[in-house]
Amino acid sequence: IVFFDECYHRSREFCRKHLTRFGVGFREVPTCDYEAMEAAITPRTKFIVSESPTNPHLSVVDVAAFADIGRRHGVLTLIDATLCTPYNLRPLEAGVDFVLHSCTKYLGGHNDLLAGVVAWFALVAVAPRAVASWAELSLPAPTQAEVEQRIAMALAKIGDAHDPNSAHFAAFRQRVLDEYGVSRVEDLPVNFGGLVMLEGERLTTAAIAAEVDRQRDAWQAQVDRASAFGWIVPTLAIRSRSQAFAGTDLAHHRDFLDQAERRRFATVQALNQLHATRIAALNDRDQKLDASQWADIPRADIALPSLRSTAPSLAATVAPVGAWLLLGLVALGWLGRGLERRA
Repeated sequence: IVFFDECYHRSREFCRKHLTRFGVGFREVPTCDYEAMEAAITPRTKFIVSESPTNPHLSVVDVAAFADIGRRHGVLTLIDATLCTPYNLRPLEAGVDFVLHSCTKYLGGHNDLLAGVVAWFALVAVAPRAVASWAELSLPAPTQAEVEQRIAMALAKIGDAHDPNSAHFAAFRQRVLDEYGVSRVEDLPVNFGGLVMLEGERLTTAAIAAEVDRQRDAWQAQVDRASAFGWIVPTLAIRSRSQAFAGTDLAHHRDFLDQAERRRFATVQALNQLHATRIAALNDRDQKLDASQWADIPRADIALPSLRSTAPSLAATVAPVGAWLLLGLVALGWLGRGLERRA
């Protein structure tokens, strides 16, 4: 980094004492000596920095010439234009890459802009994250590991669909034999293996869906709790509405997953049905189905839900934002009357 030597001493001190500890080189040249600035640039130079006017000497830098040096040498340029404010000097228009302003100086009057920046940061960045974290902590959702563990426990109670001799499927086999009035699986007019797959898919899908829905319900409860703070943090209300319109909120995400799962389940069960009714149990691995058997396989398209069913009401979004705007107007009116009394 190459500085003009009248730049704010704390900026130069930061580079000299701290950045140099991390291998960042630092050089100073006389202010407004553009030839010295060019001579100080090396292949390792990344930035040239100046103020205009400088503080406190008030030397005025030729910003266009300064920017030209940066362009010709392929280095980035930075101008601290705090003392001029953008009203008097706009270095970007002269080709400077970065412009710096201290919000506590002329740009901010009596530090009111600094307070505004802090308030904006707290309202837009900190508060939404804090509310979301609080919702997650106060309404904990099952972790993925917990969901997987509960699914495994539920499936263990059901039994293995690939083992027809398990307790549930032994009872299932007897029901099927009684339904068809036969005493042996071999005498069934359908493929018992296909029936087992139909029953197993039904049970495992229901067990998995129950645990997954429990997790998603917990997520939705967290979202609802955080969204309830829209009156205090209007950015939350705006975010909920914008995500709903864009189709990126939890409701749309969940609806897509549900539709995809219904399509998967219907397809798998249709294949299992073909296995049970179109494939004989004897030598079933040697049998094939022609393309016409696929005509009845469901191919439902994924459809977006209507905004009416997924988006929050317009009033739920407009009311908090409108309340904050009204509060701001009242505050401005109060400040204006205070300034008039002082005048």
